Amino acid sequence: MKKHYFGVAICSLLFTLSCSNDSFDVPDSSDQTALRSAANPQGVTLMWNNEKQVIDGFGVAQAGWADRFYAHKKRSEVMGLLFGAEGLHLSILRGEVFPHYAKSEADINFDVHANIDMPLTDPFFDTMTEDLLRRGQLWITREAKNTYGVDKLVFSTWSPPAYMKSNGQVSKGSLKTAYYQKYADYLVDFYKAYQSVGLKPYAISPANEPEFPAEWNSCVWFPASSTLGKFIAKNMGPAFQGNNVDAKIIFGENAQWSTFALVMGSLLYVKNILKGYPEIANMNTIASGHGYPDPITNKDLAIVPYPAAEDKGLNVWLTEVSTVDDLDPSFTNGLKWAATFHRYLNDANVSAIIWWAGARPTSNNESLIVLDPDRENYTVTKRYDTYGNFTRYIKPGSHRIEVARGSQLPTDFHLTAYKDGSDYVVVTVNLTDKEVVTPVTIDGVTQLKGMKRILTDANNKWAESEVAPDSNNIYTMTVPPKSVVTFVGTVQ
Repeated sequence: MKKHYFGVAICSLLFTLSCSNDSFDVPDSSDQTALRSAANPQGVTLMWNNEKQVIDGFGVAQAGWADRFYAHKKRSEVMGLLFGAEGLHLSILRGEVFPHYAKSEADINFDVHANIDMPLTDPFFDTMTEDLLRRGQLWITREAKNTYGVDKLVFSTWSPPAYMKSNGQVSKGSLKTAYYQKYADYLVDFYKAYQSVGLKPYAISPANEPEFPAEWNSCVWFPASSTLGKFIAKNMGPAFQGNNVDAKIIFGENAQWSTFALVMGSLLYVKNILKGYPEIANMNTIASGHGYPDPITNKDLAIVPYPAAEDKGLNVWLTEVSTVDDLDPSFTNGLKWAATFHRYLNDANVSAIIWWAGARPTSNNESLIVLDPDRENYTVTKRYDTYGNFTRYIKPGSHRIEVARGSQLPTDFHLTAYKDGSDYVVVTVNLTDKEVVTPVTIDGVTQLKGMKRILTDANNKWAESEVAPDSNNIYTMTVPPKSVVTFVGTVQ
């Protein structure tokens, strides 16, 4: 999406603005519960009745890159790779509530009736414009919903319309207090516009990365409780309720998942909003964060749960993650990301993961599918493949369940398990150079009934094979070195 860094002066300014008496806790990110020994020190036990978070789904964002996707001549093929049953089978699409929908109070047009079915040879596609971006998002959203049945259409707002802001621009600045209600009504109008053409938003975020005054569309909401918290509690929440808008409200969405510079990041931001306005927890909300490194040190931050949100029964989403280092489509990169997905699901208890971005032209690692500028070709990365070991098999509505793992299993062998009715899914990530062979048993139901193995490594992509039980009806998971393997089956 972008380079996530602040100048030292900006960091110092935000630090000064945010200093308060609020304290915060950084939860223990270790997975001691999951590491407790099973009866067999080499084995794995699925704790069937020990449910963790519900899984809402997996997705991608397109937002500011909808124009490039829309203009690509193989866009329908790429849509199938992302949302089709033979592709990633994603259930979430993240778009943007564009600021240019409203140039002034008297000029608001969400363009939901624009012609989006022009031939790709039309010169309209040769130049990147705001109109192309708006139509591109509408086309992608329509295809996701109508062709692939994607039921979670979420939209984040990088910036309110420029006329509502302190600096009159779509980048930087802040929302004028006098426009809080006008902006809330604008989000209601966006919901109704998309709903009117059968694309009802599942969730809307009023602020993407609210601590980051970016050069592109951005708006600063800082400190958390007295700006965004107040807006949601006093304006957006009541406006949604008063206008029968059933979209969930996403809040948080800071660039960093956990706390950095003592006072910033989504972990603390979410806590401060819920502390200042606890009623927000009852306004159909989702807590969220992004997964970028510390902008000062460029080091990865702790992947931890959000206890302030969990204590109030809120689902927590990772609504954006990628990196901006040089493009690496290899399996080494894919394996690294598989381990990261594991940590967000297992250590941070997230209910959804949304990658930035699904498909776009790029020379870095922001995209799962890299579109060539020639508008004809594209490259599918191996992180796309390893993401699929999660997205294709863990169904929305599933629950993660606890896994008891043998004490002799390698530390760099990771696994999470999920249940959906009588179906189970186990996703393993083997970072070691050795094959891991481990029997799997189940606690809470009679036994496993059937197992299929889906292998992704440097030479394979979702390669399926059947796993037969031994004479005692015990199934064994065999995971090759440097691989991601998903096991699926049923219980009885």
